[in-house]
Amino acid sequence: MMSKTEIFLLIILAVILLGCVWFVFSDEIWLLLCYLESKIYPTFSVPE
Repeated sequence: MMSKTEIFLLIILAVILLGCVWFVFSDEIWLLLCYLESKIYPTFSVPE
């Protein structure tokens, strides 16, 4: 039998992991990458 604290921590961990997976597979990651790329390479323009 697991303690309530362990169950609580596992739930938090699962929520964080699901959030990360959703973030990666959603369009947000591409918006973030484009933003970072424009910050790192301001002179580099991506052809539309």
